[in-house]
Amino acid sequence: MKKILVSLVAIMFMFAPLAFGLTITDVGLVDTFLAQKNLANSNPVTETTFVNDTVGGNNSFVFKFEIPNQELVLSDLGGNRYAFDFGKYLPEYFIVKKGRGSYLYKNLDELQYGVVQNLAGGPSFSEVSHISIFGGVQVPEPATLILFGAGIAGLAMYRRKRS
Repeated sequence: MKKILVSLVAIMFMFAPLAFGLTITDVGLVDTFLAQKNLANSNPVTETTFVNDTVGGNNSFVFKFEIPNQELVLSDLGGNRYAFDFGKYLPEYFIVKKGRGSYLYKNLDELQYGVVQNLAGGPSFSEVSHISIFGGVQVPEPATLILFGAGIAGLAMYRRKRS
Protein backbone atom coordinates (compact mmCIF):
# COMPACT_ATOMS: atom_id res chain seq x y z
CA MET A 1 0.00 0.00 0.00
CA LYS A 2 2.84 2.33 0.87
CA LYS A 3 4.48 1.65 -2.49
CA ILE A 4 1.30 2.60 -4.33
CA LEU A 5 1.01 5.87 -2.43
CA VAL A 6 4.66 6.73 -3.07
CA SER A 7 4.18 5.90 -6.77
CA LEU A 8 1.14 8.17 -7.03
CA VAL A 9 2.99 11.05 -5.39
CA ALA A 10 5.97 10.52 -7.72
CA ILE A 11 3.69 10.53 -10.76
CA MET A 12 2.00 13.70 -9.52
CA PHE A 13 5.33 15.52 -9.20
CA MET A 14 6.48 14.18 -12.54
CA PHE A 15 3.48 15.63 -14.45
CA ALA A 16 2.83 18.80 -12.41
CA PRO A 17 5.65 20.79 -14.08
CA LEU A 18 4.09 20.07 -17.47
CA ALA A 19 1.11 22.20 -16.51
CA PHE A 20 3.39 25.20 -16.20
CA GLY A 21 5.66 24.37 -19.13
CA LEU A 22 3.00 24.14 -21.84
CA THR A 23 2.97 27.00 -24.30
CA ILE A 24 0.19 27.65 -26.75
CA THR A 25 1.15 29.60 -29.81
CA ASP A 26 -2.25 29.54 -31.51
CA VAL A 27 -4.11 32.50 -30.05
CA GLY A 28 -7.03 32.16 -32.43
CA LEU A 29 -8.66 34.60 -34.79
CA VAL A 30 -8.80 38.36 -34.49
CA ASP A 31 -11.75 39.10 -32.23
CA THR A 32 -14.76 41.00 -33.54
CA PHE A 33 -14.93 44.73 -32.82
CA LEU A 34 -18.52 45.57 -31.82
CA ALA A 35 -18.72 49.17 -30.64
CA GLN A 36 -16.90 52.19 -29.31
CA LYS A 37 -18.19 54.69 -26.79
CA ASN A 38 -16.73 57.49 -24.71
CA LEU A 39 -17.94 56.55 -21.23
CA ALA A 40 -18.29 59.09 -18.43
CA ASN A 41 -16.18 56.84 -16.22
CA SER A 42 -14.74 53.36 -16.32
CA ASN A 43 -16.24 51.75 -13.26
CA PRO A 44 -17.62 48.20 -13.59
CA VAL A 45 -21.28 49.32 -13.49
CA THR A 46 -20.85 51.79 -16.37
CA GLU A 47 -18.88 49.32 -18.47
CA THR A 48 -21.36 46.49 -17.81
CA THR A 49 -24.23 48.75 -18.88
CA PHE A 50 -22.34 49.56 -22.10
CA VAL A 51 -21.82 45.84 -22.83
CA ASN A 52 -25.44 44.88 -22.10
CA ASP A 53 -26.88 47.82 -24.05
CA THR A 54 -24.72 46.88 -27.05
CA VAL A 55 -25.08 43.08 -27.15
CA GLY A 56 -28.24 42.55 -25.13
CA GLY A 57 -28.53 39.94 -22.45
CA ASN A 58 -27.37 40.05 -18.90
CA ASN A 59 -23.57 39.86 -19.03
CA SER A 60 -21.74 40.33 -15.79
CA PHE A 61 -18.46 42.06 -15.03
CA VAL A 62 -15.76 39.51 -14.21
CA PHE A 63 -12.39 41.21 -13.83
CA LYS A 64 -10.41 44.33 -14.74
CA PHE A 65 -6.76 44.08 -15.80
CA GLU A 66 -5.03 47.38 -15.06
CA ILE A 67 -2.15 48.19 -17.44
CA PRO A 68 0.66 47.57 -16.76
CA ASN A 69 -0.32 44.34 -15.09
CA GLN A 70 1.88 41.35 -14.52
CA GLU A 71 -1.11 38.99 -14.78
CA LEU A 72 -1.93 40.09 -18.34
CA VAL A 73 0.60 38.76 -20.84
CA LEU A 74 0.68 40.95 -23.95
CA SER A 75 2.15 39.81 -27.26
CA ASP A 76 2.78 41.93 -30.34
CA LEU A 77 1.84 39.66 -33.26
CA GLY A 78 3.02 42.15 -35.88
CA GLY A 79 0.85 43.89 -38.44
CA ASN A 80 -0.58 46.04 -35.64
CA ARG A 81 -2.16 42.95 -34.06
CA TYR A 82 -1.94 42.32 -30.33
CA ALA A 83 -2.87 39.28 -28.25
CA PHE A 84 -3.31 39.12 -24.51
CA ASP A 85 -3.68 36.06 -22.36
CA PHE A 86 -6.62 36.24 -19.96
CA GLY A 87 -5.11 33.36 -17.96
CA LYS A 88 -7.74 31.49 -16.01
CA TYR A 89 -10.64 33.54 -17.43
CA LEU A 90 -12.61 32.71 -20.59
CA PRO A 91 -14.59 35.89 -21.33
CA GLU A 92 -17.30 36.23 -23.97
CA TYR A 93 -16.71 39.97 -24.30
CA PHE A 94 -13.96 42.39 -23.33
CA ILE A 95 -13.44 46.14 -23.33
CA VAL A 96 -10.14 47.78 -24.17
CA LYS A 97 -10.05 51.22 -22.52
CA LYS A 98 -7.82 53.53 -24.53
CA GLY A 99 -7.76 57.24 -23.79
CA ARG A 100 -11.39 58.33 -23.39
CA GLY A 101 -12.69 55.57 -25.65
CA SER A 102 -13.96 52.17 -24.56
CA TYR A 103 -13.75 49.57 -27.34
CA LEU A 104 -15.96 46.50 -27.04
CA TYR A 105 -14.94 43.18 -28.62
CA LYS A 106 -16.59 39.78 -28.88
CA ASN A 107 -14.10 37.07 -28.01
CA LEU A 108 -13.89 34.38 -30.69
CA ASP A 109 -12.18 31.05 -31.18
CA GLU A 110 -9.63 30.73 -28.34
CA LEU A 111 -11.46 32.32 -25.38
CA GLN A 112 -8.35 32.42 -23.20
CA TYR A 113 -6.85 34.99 -25.56
CA GLY A 114 -8.01 38.38 -26.71
CA VAL A 115 -6.72 39.29 -30.17
CA VAL A 116 -7.23 42.80 -31.53
CA GLN A 117 -6.07 44.48 -34.71
CA ASN A 118 -5.49 48.22 -35.02
CA LEU A 119 -7.00 48.54 -31.52
CA ALA A 120 -10.02 50.09 -33.23
CA GLY A 121 -8.85 53.52 -32.25
CA GLY A 122 -5.25 54.03 -33.18
CA PRO A 123 -1.81 52.61 -33.62
CA SER A 124 -0.46 52.18 -30.10
CA PHE A 125 -1.12 49.81 -27.24
CA SER A 126 0.83 52.11 -24.92
CA GLU A 127 -2.25 54.31 -24.42
CA VAL A 128 -4.41 51.46 -23.03
CA SER A 129 -5.29 51.95 -19.37
CA HIS A 130 -7.14 48.70 -18.69
CA ILE A 131 -8.97 45.72 -20.15
CA SER A 132 -12.26 44.60 -18.58
CA ILE A 133 -13.74 41.18 -19.21
CA PHE A 134 -17.39 40.10 -19.11
CA GLY A 135 -19.43 36.92 -19.07
CA GLY A 136 -16.55 34.53 -18.67
CA VAL A 137 -15.88 31.59 -16.44
CA GLN A 138 -12.85 30.97 -14.28
CA VAL A 139 -11.00 27.74 -15.06
CA PRO A 140 -8.99 25.99 -12.35
CA GLU A 141 -5.28 25.53 -13.01
CA PRO A 142 -4.18 22.01 -14.05
CA ALA A 143 -1.71 21.74 -11.19
CA THR A 144 -4.48 22.51 -8.69
CA LEU A 145 -6.59 19.71 -10.14
CA ILE A 146 -3.66 17.28 -9.97
CA LEU A 147 -3.02 18.17 -6.33
CA PHE A 148 -6.72 17.84 -5.48
CA GLY A 149 -6.89 14.44 -7.22
CA ALA A 150 -3.80 13.20 -5.39
CA GLY A 151 -5.34 14.23 -2.07
CA ILE A 152 -8.58 12.40 -2.81
CA ALA A 153 -6.64 9.29 -3.90
CA GLY A 154 -4.58 9.45 -0.71
CA LEU A 155 -7.71 9.69 1.46
CA ALA A 156 -9.28 6.75 -0.38
CA MET A 157 -6.18 4.61 0.17
CA TYR A 158 -5.99 5.60 3.82
CA ARG A 159 -9.61 4.62 4.35
CA ARG A 160 -9.12 1.32 2.52
CA LYS A 161 -6.02 0.50 4.59
CA ARG A 162 -7.85 1.37 7.79
CA SER A 163 -10.84 -0.93 7.17
